[in-house]
Amino acid sequence: MRLLRSAASQHKVMLQAIEPTPDAGEATAETLYPLTGLLFLTSFNRLIHLRPSGLIRDSDQLDLLFTLPMDTPVLGISANHNGDSEASLVLFEPSNKAYNEVAERLAGTSYSETDFLHNIPMMTDFAEDQIHLVARTSALRLENEQFDAAEFLERTGYVHVSDPDLPGPEYDVPKDKMSAARPTSIEAGRAWEKSYEVFRQQRIEDCGLDLEPFESP
Repeated sequence: MRLLRSAASQHKVMLQAIEPTPDAGEATAETLYPLTGLLFLTSFNRLIHLRPSGLIRDSDQLDLLFTLPMDTPVLGISANHNGDSEASLVLFEPSNKAYNEVAERLAGTSYSETDFLHNIPMMTDFAEDQIHLVARTSALRLENEQFDAAEFLERTGYVHVSDPDLPGPEYDVPKDKMSAARPTSIEAGRAWEKSYEVFRQQRIEDCGLDLEPFESP
């Protein structure tokens, strides 16, 4: 809590408490504080959930998320523009009606955050002014030699630092595993490496946290 308050003061943001879900079964963080609880924060018109771990590179790009049309109270946004079904951003329009509908549909079931996110409507078709909203490091493997690392790092709103072969940027992964996951394209590899580097640097500077030990599966 001390770190949260310090970060909130430094970045001039407000901390908002979220009530735990009653009758959540086994008391894990995921069951006590599921993403559906964001629909209950009705003092806000819209909420944006940034899938961890990641970096906000250009917050101006994210302003579009507050005016993006929504036909449903929950909308996932993919980092890939090729029909990828994994959400890197999730938009919520809170209301008692939406919360009750979702809570009733999920009552009596045990579900993970991943299960929930796989069953929400997705936006995968981007207009020209939306292509810099979000990116994911795993998608950089698909980029060719025309890719521009400088533009990516300067103009992307949110970079979801997530790769299927790595546990996350907060772990001290051996160099050989990092090298194997790095995109082969020179520019894409540079953007990928910089994303991991900046995340780790900010984790140390803002949170005072070093890398977590890596355990081989």
